[in-house]
Amino acid sequence: MVKDTNKKTLILLDSLPERYQLKIREKISALKSEHMNSLQNTDAGYEQLVDAAVVMTAEHLRINAGYITNELEEYIIKNYPRYTTYYVENHSLGRHRIIGYAKLCALSEFVHARFKRIQNIARSEREAKRYKRSLVANLAEAIELMPREFFSIKMPTGRRLIDWLYQLEERQGEDINYIKPKRSNNKNRNKLTDEQKRVIQALYADPIAISIADIYRKLLEIGKKNRWWLKDGEYTPPTYQTVYMYLQSVKNSLKIERHGLVYHKNTMVPEVQRSYPTRKNAIWGIDGTAQNEYVRHNGKVRQYAHIVSVYDYASFRLLDVQVTLGANERAEVLIRCLKNAIKECGYKPLYLQLDRGPGYNGVKQWCDAHDIRVLPTQVGLARAKVVELLIGLKNRLIDKYSGAWSGSNRTAQADGSQPGEKYLEAAKRRARDFAIASERLRTEVMEQWNHYVIESREGKPCGKTPTELWNELESETAKLSYADLAEYGTTHHVQLTTKGVTVSSRGVEYTYFPPVETEEQRSKAAKIFEQIPLQSGKLSRVRVQVLDYGKPAVVYKDNTFLGIWPLKERISMMPGDSKLNNYLLLQKEIAKNALKKVSELREELNSNPTLNALKSQAMTGRKRIAPLLDKSELFLYEMAEKSDETDAILLDQMQTELQYEEREYVHPVTGEIKKVRIPIQNKHDL
Repeated sequence: MVKDTNKKTLILLDSLPERYQLKIREKISALKSEHMNSLQNTDAGYEQLVDAAVVMTAEHLRINAGYITNELEEYIIKNYPRYTTYYVENHSLGRHRIIGYAKLCALSEFVHARFKRIQNIARSEREAKRYKRSLVANLAEAIELMPREFFSIKMPTGRRLIDWLYQLEERQGEDINYIKPKRSNNKNRNKLTDEQKRVIQALYADPIAISIADIYRKLLEIGKKNRWWLKDGEYTPPTYQTVYMYLQSVKNSLKIERHGLVYHKNTMVPEVQRSYPTRKNAIWGIDGTAQNEYVRHNGKVRQYAHIVSVYDYASFRLLDVQVTLGANERAEVLIRCLKNAIKECGYKPLYLQLDRGPGYNGVKQWCDAHDIRVLPTQVGLARAKVVELLIGLKNRLIDKYSGAWSGSNRTAQADGSQPGEKYLEAAKRRARDFAIASERLRTEVMEQWNHYVIESREGKPCGKTPTELWNELESETAKLSYADLAEYGTTHHVQLTTKGVTVSSRGVEYTYFPPVETEEQRSKAAKIFEQIPLQSGKLSRVRVQVLDYGKPAVVYKDNTFLGIWPLKERISMMPGDSKLNNYLLLQKEIAKNALKKVSELREELNSNPTLNALKSQAMTGRKRIAPLLDKSELFLYEMAEKSDETDAILLDQMQTELQYEEREYVHPVTGEIKKVRIPIQNKHDL
C-alpha cells in the first residue's frame, strides 16, 4: 500500500489475493474492450472526423456514467447526514426535502473538491480547462441518469445543471456547505410575525380541534381586523401553504394541549427499549385487570372477577393473585397481594413497578417503610409495564381456552378480541359462582401460568417454564429470615397470660408459648414472665406475627424481640415426661426468683430505718391490699387432732398466744383516724 500527495490510499494490484486480481483485470479488460469497440464502430460508420469524434465522446460518456453514478451515490449516502443540521430548523421544509437538500450539499462538496484537484494536477491552464470540461460533461451525464427519488427534490437538468456545476468551482468556505432551499427568498417566507405565530398556535391547541383550513380562515379574519398585512394600500396575506408548513414544525408540541397528555406521551415521546432483568427479585410488577371469565353473582352472569397479580420480571413467575368482586385496586388489596408474594417466595424485591392508581400513595408509603423502591409508571404509558405484557400473554395463551372465556378485556375492540355470540352463550352457561371462582382462581391461575412453557423471550428461544427460570436465576436480594418473613404475615395484639398468648383465626384458637427445652431458653422465658406485667390490660399486650397458623409465631413486646414461639402442646399426665419436666423447671425458676427478690426486699426493709418508719405512717386507700397471713399456727388444734397425740396437756402446750400490733388508718371518706389491731405474722426463712 502507498499514499500519493493527496493523501489517498493506493492498493497495489499485485498485493491483492489472486481472485480479486482476476476480477479487477476482467473489469479493466471489459472497459477497454467497450472503448475499442466504440472506436471501431465510429471509425467504420462515419466519414467526417467531427461527426465521429462527437459520437465517440457521447459513447464514452454513456460508458463512464455507470461507474461515476455508483461512486457518487456511495459518497453522498455516506456524507449527507453532516449537512442535515442546516435545514432541520427550517419549518417550511418537510423531512424528505431536508434529506434532499443535504444530499445536494454533499454532491456540491464532491464536485468542488474535484475542481480543486484538477487545478492541482493540471500542468497548464489549458489542460486544466480541458479536464474541467470533461468533468462537467461526465458528471452531468451521470446525474441525469440517477433516479429522481434519490435526491427527493427536483434537480436542475440540461444547461442549468451544467451552469450550476461550473458555479460550484467559484464557491469558497461555508458557502459550499449550504444550498438555499427553493423559494427561500419568497415574500411569504417572513410574513408571520411572533404575534401571528402565537395566534396560529392558540387556534391549533384549542381542544375543539378545528382543521388547518379553518385556522387559516380565522387567521385572515383576525389579520384584517388588526391590519397586519396591509402595506402601501396593498393587502398581501400569507398563503395557506406558509401556515400549513409552520404548523407542521410546531404541532408535535401543541398536541399535548390539543389531544391531552396521554395521547402526547403515547405518540410523540420517544420510546426506550430495555431488556429484562438478569436476576430474579430485581423488579416486580403489580397490576389489576378484569379476569376474562364469566362468573355468576346475584343471579347475573358478568365479568365480575377482578384479579390483582404480582410478577417477577426476570423469570416471568406469577408470585400471587388476589381475586376481588369488581375493579378493586385499593391500597390494602395491593399490599395484601405483595405480602402474600413475599411469603410465597421468601424474598423482597429491590424495585416494584406500578401505575398511579387509587392505591398508589398507600403502597408507596408501605414500600418506603420496608426498603422497597417504587418505579411509578408515567401517565399514559401503562402499557410500558412488563406486567401488562404478562397479563396479555396469560390471556392469549391460557385464559382463551377456558370454557367460560369472556373474550379479551371489557374495553378491547381489536379484531379477534371478542368471541362469537354462539360461543358467548355457551360460556355464560358454563359460568361458575363467584364464591367458588374466587376460592379456586388463585391456585388455578398460578399453576397454569407458572408451569406454561415460554417458547421465546425478547426474540430468542426460551423453552422453559417460569418456575424453571426462577429456580435457575440468582436473586438480586438476600433471602429473608423466618423472623423477617413473619413481618409480612398476620398481626395480632393480645395479652400475655400464664398460658402464653392465644390468637384465633376462623374460629380456631392457637396458643403460643416460649420454648423451654434448654436451660438458656427457660431462663429467657422466666425473664419474660417476670418483667411483663400480667393481668394489666394494655401493659400486658404483646404483638404476635403469624406467618402460617400452626407454625411458630414471632412475638414482640413493643419493639423488643421476644423470640420465635412454637405452639403450646398438651403435656402427658404421667410423671417423668421430659416435656413436663421442662415446664416444672420453668415454674420452679420463676418461683425461686420471686422468693429471692422478696427476701432481699424484707432484709432491706428491716435494715433501713427510713423504710422501717413507713410502717407507722397513716395510709389512705379505698381498698386494702395485704399479703396472705401464715395460718399454720391458727390451726394447731386441727393439726393435733389429725395426729396420733390425744393428750390434753400436749394440746395445751401446742397452743401459742397470738401477738397483735396496732396501726392507724385514715378513713377514705370521713378522714377519721382509726386504730386497728392486726396479728403479727411469723417470719420464716425463705
